[in-house]
Amino acid sequence: MPHGSDFIPSLGTGSESLNEAQSEVREHMEKCLRRDLVGPGWIKGTLEPDDEEVLRLGDRGVPDRFYLSGYISPRCEDDVETLPPSQKIAGDNSTGSDEEFDDAPVEEVSSETRDLAPRSIGLSAAPSPNCQTLAASFEWGEYLFKSQEGGREWARQPKSHNISVDLESMEDGEIEFTPSTHPQTRFLFKNSTREGKRIITVRVVNDRTYAHRDWKKRAESTMHQMKITLTGSFQDIRAPSSISDTKMDLLYHYSDILSYGHNIGVGWSDDCTQVWSDYIPRHEVPLMRQRDELQELIPKFDVLTHPDKIYGAVESLRQFVDTYEDWIEEQRQTFESRKELQTFRGEFEENLANANNNIDRMRRGISLLLEDSDALEAYRLANKAIWVSQTSASLDDQHRISGFQWRPFQFAFQLINLEGIICNDHKDRKMVDLAWFPTGGARQKHTSG
Repeated sequence: MPHGSDFIPSLGTGSESLNEAQSEVREHMEKCLRRDLVGPGWIKGTLEPDDEEVLRLGDRGVPDRFYLSGYISPRCEDDVETLPPSQKIAGDNSTGSDEEFDDAPVEEVSSETRDLAPRSIGLSAAPSPNCQTLAASFEWGEYLFKSQEGGREWARQPKSHNISVDLESMEDGEIEFTPSTHPQTRFLFKNSTREGKRIITVRVVNDRTYAHRDWKKRAESTMHQMKITLTGSFQDIRAPSSISDTKMDLLYHYSDILSYGHNIGVGWSDDCTQVWSDYIPRHEVPLMRQRDELQELIPKFDVLTHPDKIYGAVESLRQFVDTYEDWIEEQRQTFESRKELQTFRGEFEENLANANNNIDRMRRGISLLLEDSDALEAYRLANKAIWVSQTSASLDDQHRISGFQWRPFQFAFQLINLEGIICNDHKDRKMVDLAWFPTGGARQKHTSG
């Protein structure tokens, strides 16, 4: 068993920052998940994968049931294959509108009865115009039955294959490699064009078969922990299509998407020279940091809860809204100066109109509090209730938040929703506002109004 003597490293020695310690713990948890779900196990006393591990799985265990993911299955000879309907390939059409790059029938093969595991995985990438050669490496493991005595033992056999493709001479269509060193295994390279970009789709297909009750052949014919790595020079693979969310394209225009996976996740290097398949892909969301100068414009609770100071506190919020309006204007000027963003003008104008509408709603919320003494008093008491919840002597210290105060986004959300909350017949009562953003931690922030 690869997990019988788990190695737990010493985390958080005290010399690193909190962020570094958290990152180390998160990385260790990820390695544990990869070990437990995909395999292989670790070399004893280390965190390094054991490429020649021996699984001892009792009298009925098999590797493709021990590892719950990360394998390419053979086909049961007794099952009738049901192939998915062929889809039009956008890559074969320069004006294509689908995100799919491949409609080969082995992309997802299932049966009428049992086998829903994929027999193929792959990835698509867009080589840069100056990329002349693509190097592909395939690495995986196969488990061979060793012994029945005292329980089944399975020994992992590391496998690999390398292929280099000359892109300059490669024509549209698919090239198939079936090396004698890896019988009943196909390595497929497909060349197509989409919106002026060359798209290369690489797949590996497990063509092995087994009889229904032959558990030994099924297990030995399964390809585990397959990793496809392409080395070259790559560009963003995205192109406009009928199913694209253009607002998201505008929001994330600064990012690069170098690959799409087929039956598997993908990853890529920061220098755009490698893309690879990954059963447990990762991406670290940058920590959301507030602007200190904006936080300084938010009144403290001792002011928001004081009967004689609440009016002035609300009145000072006009500067807070003005600062937000200045930021919106900066975004407009940035957009106008970026020629490559002009294809998103419609989306930007819609976002700009929504932002300006929110500015108006915040200003009306401030005016409502300043003009309605009952609303102002209700707002003061609401703040007092929140403040008491954090300052009460009955609150356990472990739940007390040091320096507790409203964040800018929370205050903006309050101002936006004030009219709809206070005025019974206001049109905003037919609207649901959702504030959502990644916090950079293990959750996302959702606030409805």
